Amino acid sequence: MAKSLSQPQFNHSQEMPNTDGDGNHINNLILLSLPASERKIVFDNLEFVRLITQQVLHETGDTLKSGYFCDTGMISILSVFSDGKSVEVGLVGKEGFLGLPLIAGFRTAATRATVQIEGTAFRAYARAEATATFPGHDHGSDPDSGL
Repeated sequence: MAKSLSQPQFNHSQEMPNTDGDGNHINNLILLSLPASERKIVFDNLEFVRLITQQVLHETGDTLKSGYFCDTGMISILSVFSDGKSVEVGLVGKEGFLGLPLIAGFRTAATRATVQIEGTAFRAYARAEATATFPGHDHGSDPDSGL
């Protein structure tokens, strides 16, 4: 008998309201599952942004300056070939985050990211994202060093 795949389980904390400080509704499952001790750190460093269909969030080779917690809509991740053709290699929706290379310490995009379905996201700039993701992580004294 085939085993059915289930959706990842996130523990939604009941202590956190489903809106940010500006009243924007939070749908992103990663943000909803944050422990109370990390919420203020993260939310103080996020910017609510609108995503427009076909908007390019980054191109292959761009310096990554921010990551996105997709809240509504869908972001397409594309691998671009030297002849300009591309193939979709991933999708990010309300369950995810665009910007994993930043967390791993990379600053150059290996893929193109475009908005597939209009929506909203919470943007975190590179330095703020690393601090929020790894509380207590020492990034050195240079504020321009980013990750």
